Amino acid sequence: MKQLINNLLILIISLALAISIPFYFHEILVFGVVKIGLGWVVTTVLIRLAVILFFLFALNAILLIIRKGVRPRFLILLAIGIVPGFLISFAIEPIYDIDYFMLGDELELTEFDRLAEASSNSYTRQDTTEILAFFDVGCDHCQAACNKLGLNIEAGQTIPVHVFFANDTANVNHFLETNNGLALNSHFLQSENTFVSFAGFEFPSIFLIDSTGKTVYHWIGERMNYSALDYLLSLEQ
Repeated sequence: MKQLINNLLILIISLALAISIPFYFHEILVFGVVKIGLGWVVTTVLIRLAVILFFLFALNAILLIIRKGVRPRFLILLAIGIVPGFLISFAIEPIYDIDYFMLGDELELTEFDRLAEASSNSYTRQDTTEILAFFDVGCDHCQAACNKLGLNIEAGQTIPVHVFFANDTANVNHFLETNNGLALNSHFLQSENTFVSFAGFEFPSIFLIDSTGKTVYHWIGERMNYSALDYLLSLEQ
């Protein structure tokens, strides 16, 4: 009876953890990146492995209860449980085809003097590696990108981030305050036409510029993904 109760407790606790962890995927991800320094890709993999592991614990407890204490072979347990365990995390927090690998395009930024003039010299090009990001305050992907860049700064990224807007000051300040962007260097451009001439037509538009002024990567939308964020963390200023 005692063994049965123990197995029931293991089943309940393990299954609860396997189901609940994916619901806190982003919170655990931020903790792993910012507080522990594991990186974005490694933390996402570890979260999904943890879900699989707890599901295997739960499955093992079920089989022990059914078979009255006879332990299942490890390989059989793994064969039965690994796919359902993965599908739990996938169903709650899906994996998208743009989450990993470097997905930049060919757009380049070269007119730094004109950009400085358009920002009323708020921005001036330095001979350093830097990120130049063009955000619109009403863009959901821009909000997500701003938050991730802010988290990267908290995690130790040394590459400075300059963000450019064509919106009014009050909206921009609210955007930065609510999307973890206060550590980013903000600049205002003179008009939307000027903004688009640098950024292109898809937002966010994010350029990684090296010390020579060459565009190393350009990301749009959600393409500044886990792999890209890890790459930025790996660079030293």
